[in-house]
Amino acid sequence: MGNAQAISEQAGAPLPDSSCDATLYYFGGRGLADQVRWMLAATQVSFTQRVVSDRETFLQLCESLLPFQQIPVLQIDGQVLAQSQAMVRYLAKRADIAGTSSLQAVQMDMLAESISDMLGQLAGAPFVRARSAEEWAEKSKVVRVKWAKCGHRLEAVLQRQHRGHEGSEEEVVFLVGHSLSYADVLAAHLLTWAVEELGADCVRTMPLLVDLQRHVLSLPQMAAFIKSDLYYPIGDDAYVQEVNVTLGREVT
Repeated sequence: MGNAQAISEQAGAPLPDSSCDATLYYFGGRGLADQVRWMLAATQVSFTQRVVSDRETFLQLCESLLPFQQIPVLQIDGQVLAQSQAMVRYLAKRADIAGTSSLQAVQMDMLAESISDMLGQLAGAPFVRARSAEEWAEKSKVVRVKWAKCGHRLEAVLQRQHRGHEGSEEEVVFLVGHSLSYADVLAAHLLTWAVEELGADCVRTMPLLVDLQRHVLSLPQMAAFIKSDLYYPIGDDAYVQEVNVTLGREVT
């Protein structure tokens, strides 16, 4: 699976970790890289994360490695990939879980975009909480409403799939087609984060989505990932401070 490690000082662009298939660069927390971690794990790509935790290291990487001066960045197959959604799609196509037709591919892409929109709400939660408990109390109400809409849309897709596959012997209903796709991995990731952030009651009316999440988490590679140090907890004040300092943000 690999592990999280600090970035050593060296001239030029850092070389990928030769002991793994891929090297990910990001803060020591979930954020925009978490979907990428789940996709790497689900597609059985061994990877190491190099933690970017200070301003000097980030600026050095901007000069030597980062195509758009942003993280996350992924070194894989001799390439340097930027933009989290591009990485997700690359990994999906690499593992042949991005659809068997152009129609399936665009259906998965639409689901992925909807999931990404909701994920931003969860990724931003630690920063709101760090500002004040009162602000998070109000913001969390908005997040719950948005999650309910997103989660029920995904549940509705699964219900249509279930009706379309009645009489089959399939134990799990997938979002698109008859086998696991990257949309399923992203949906399981989103639900897992939502439950950890909002509580288990937020999925009471989404049984098919819960079944899909359980299926994804039961995969041996995912079980190993969840137990590893590459599975980060919800961001706390220390994570928020690390991100703000690294990006040079002025926090009032």
